[in-house]
Amino acid sequence: VEHVKVEITSPVPPEPKREEPVREIPPYRIVGEAFNSYVFIDLGEKMLVVDKHAAHERIIFEQFKKIMDKGEQASQMLMLPVKISFTREEIAALESYRAEIESAGFTFESEENAVNVQSFPIGIEASAITDIFGEFATGLLTDSASVDITRQFAFEKALYQASCKAAMAEAAVTPELAVPVLVSVLPEVSRISPIVESTRAEQELSSGR
Repeated sequence: VEHVKVEITSPVPPEPKREEPVREIPPYRIVGEAFNSYVFIDLGEKMLVVDKHAAHERIIFEQFKKIMDKGEQASQMLMLPVKISFTREEIAALESYRAEIESAGFTFESEENAVNVQSFPIGIEASAITDIFGEFATGLLTDSASVDITRQFAFEKALYQASCKAAMAEAAVTPELAVPVLVSVLPEVSRISPIVESTRAEQELSSGR
């Protein structure tokens, strides 16, 4: 009789999921609002001035990045595709970055001189799709020709420009929406010196940094 030795091994436990670092929101107080465009925030010994439109641009950009980083496409289908006319060169640029564009929550089909956008990320207005793809096409076509710009940087630059097009008018962005997100995604806020650096903070926020 042949004896067969059977080894029983314990199953390998799955690797724990890496939790995203929690961005701490420093204590703040909304002091006031000016011209329906700027929000003044008291951060204790510091004052922060937020351009509401720039804030919404940053919010949308962070939303795009979150979708891409998690690989979870939170998209909504269009009843009828949005058809956008482009040159063949622009369509080629969009096709070359199809994986990145789709990872941001969009799906589209290409024709000879147009693309048909079939779905777009939740939280984006459908009316902004044409402008967003216009920024994608223009930015990617221009930057892809540069040997000094990496593929990732080219797409993130186009993505931010698209976020600018998708941002609502200043009046539509409430301080309650803009302030917590901006304060949490800008770690440099905690390093702003009192009064002296408030102008620099406004400039950085206005440029989306």
